[in-house]
Amino acid sequence: EPRIHPTQKPAALMRAIVEHYTKPDEWVVDPYAGSGSTLVGTLQAGRCGIAIELSRDYCERIVERVIRL
Repeated sequence: EPRIHPTQKPAALMRAIVEHYTKPDEWVVDPYAGSGSTLVGTLQAGRCGIAIELSRDYCERIVERVIRL
């Protein structure tokens, strides 16, 4: 996946972490969303999530990533 943030993590890694540490009915909150990898991994794992990001530019990029799911 293309990098859109300096500290971007692979969504597949975040999915594995979410699947390991949460149950299907639990929510994931990422208060520093950056590129949205945690939210993407969360949604791919079948969980619900909330992403919070200060930068409008990164928020728009997160929305673009989530729409592509």
